[in-house]
Amino acid sequence: MMNKYGLFGRLQAQAGKGNELGEILLRAASLMERAEGCILYVVNKGAGNPESIWVMEVWESKEAHDDSFNIPGVRELIQ
Repeated sequence: MMNKYGLFGRLQAQAGKGNELGEILLRAASLMERAEGCILYVVNKGAGNPESIWVMEVWESKEAHDDSFNIPGVRELIQ
């Protein structure tokens, strides 16, 4: 049996800010390309709601996910 760690969530941007939030999350996805233990990091807009952004993440472990916060630039994007 393979155990993985996953997250799936929706972020709701302020009115008119959906594209901006999406761009920030796409930059985060780019940083995750070099994150050890990241299997999948997908960003997409919600259907019918331009301010709704969905993110799905799959990691080798919770520890690998937690370690991703130490990648240069990740904390700055979160802020």
